[in-house]
Amino acid sequence: MSQIPHTTPASSTGPGPVDDAARVVGPVAASDVLLSTPVGHAGPMARAGDAVDPRVERSRATILEATLEVLAEGGYGPLTIEAVAARAGVGKSTIYRHWPGKLQLVEDAFVTLKAQQQPPPPGPVDQRVAQVLEPLATGLCSPSIPAACLPALIEAAEQCPEMAQVTAQIARNGSRTLVAVLEDAVASGELRPGTDTELLADTLTGPFILRRLLHQDPIPVTQVPTIVAQILPLAAPAEPEPV
Repeated sequence: MSQIPHTTPASSTGPGPVDDAARVVGPVAASDVLLSTPVGHAGPMARAGDAVDPRVERSRATILEATLEVLAEGGYGPLTIEAVAARAGVGKSTIYRHWPGKLQLVEDAFVTLKAQQQPPPPGPVDQRVAQVLEPLATGLCSPSIPAACLPALIEAAEQCPEMAQVTAQIARNGSRTLVAVLEDAVASGELRPGTDTELLADTLTGPFILRRLLHQDPIPVTQVPTIVAQILPLAAPAEPEPV
């Protein structure tokens, strides 16, 4: 398997913008990232308690948005710090101040740009599961950049062990809310004791991703209850034997 090429930060003596952060103006809309963790972390190079300049935050957000755009268009292999810098309108030195290389850049893009999905309100497990899956179905049916990144992530994971670890973590983060809902259902008796909730979560999300990537015929959000009704009963407690 190929290894991630190491990149060398741009020389501090080389030409570049005097203040890249100041060049990025206005807030950047958060992408509809499908698999993500909580927003608000200031990047891998930040220290706890550091005050973050709003201009730096806007610059970072623009760079992460640009990273997803370049990844979706060309895949992980052709993605370079130079390409991201050009798309974001900043110098390479700005990127290297926050990320040592493109692997960390891609990981942070999926970690930072969208908050963790909140648990649905209490209710029957089938309704709660459907509420969790609806945003996934909607995102995969739309021409969103994060959805377009999925093939690139899969290809990168096959070719690069380090990227495989990143994509596995992205997947775990993305299924966290669904797993929690399923664990609640096990605790309440709606699902069988001993149910492998992580495997069940993959079973529930798998059809949506498969239809989007291989069939190019994504499942519409209106079909979410149907998918749930076909899969969830397989983990329901057994009916009591008639006396």
